[in-house]
Amino acid sequence: MVRPGFAASIVSASLAAIAAACEAPPSASTSPRLAESAPVLQGSGGAIGTSPALERAEVATPPGIAPADARPLVLLLHGLGDSGAGFERALGVPTLARDLHFSFAVPDGTLDRRGRRFWNAGAACCDFDGLAPDHLGQIGSLPDALEKGGGARFDSVIVVGFSNGAFMAHRLACDVPRVTGIVAIAGAVPGPTDAPCKPTHPVRTVIIHGDADAVVPYRGGPVLRDASRVVSSAAEAAATWALHNGCGALGAPTRRDLVKKLEGDETRIEAYEGCREPVELWTVEGADHLDVISRDLVGAAVKRALGK
Repeated sequence: MVRPGFAASIVSASLAAIAAACEAPPSASTSPRLAESAPVLQGSGGAIGTSPALERAEVATPPGIAPADARPLVLLLHGLGDSGAGFERALGVPTLARDLHFSFAVPDGTLDRRGRRFWNAGAACCDFDGLAPDHLGQIGSLPDALEKGGGARFDSVIVVGFSNGAFMAHRLACDVPRVTGIVAIAGAVPGPTDAPCKPTHPVRTVIIHGDADAVVPYRGGPVLRDASRVVSSAAEAAATWALHNGCGALGAPTRRDLVKKLEGDETRIEAYEGCREPVELWTVEGADHLDVISRDLVGAAVKRALGK
């Protein structure tokens, strides 16, 4: 789909089909609000274990950016059971792209046995069937492939992920040198049984998490209440990136009102000092797993990740 008023270029990237495995546990990370606007896709003829959107990845560019102009690329990764199109609509991405002058792509994850799209981001989330698609390689190669396919030039690459997509954002920042920044919403950093996180450079990092999140617990604990899938806290995730980025102490918090359904200045922003690239923890007080899907909140975080 080419968005009205946007230029689009298409690139092909081959994916091998992977056979389905065991039954996945029930999902608690699909937002009813997202599902109303974007039902779970069944995959335009694709089989379980394939990812049609990564076979044909589209980049959209707002008016006013010439094909040869350098600009940021923002990759948006949906949560378990959602789709790229649903995530794009929920966040109003085309408007945000026009305001902040970036190109963007919103790929779909692989279909599991229940017909839900997921990202294979690590042991905790969310390849419950053991299909083992190489999402790290597929998404990590997109910026180069899109440049070659459409002649664009990306001077920075930001990954914005929600829930399962946030797990994937952390993994990409650990392993893909072209990733310059992430906005990780309600996810967690790689765990002790995952490959070590070894970024080659500092990564601008904004972590958003609701302190009432029971799906991916803000204070750490079982994902989807599954004791075999335990993750660290949001504060520990921020501290991990602060260490990678050579930061000093955590600075005094500031507050902003960025979630309309919650009263007051609900978002507490804590930034580390002396970092080679900024690391910030945005705690949304009183927010559950779904409340953080707020256009104002995510828009402000993307602006920060872009350094604007």
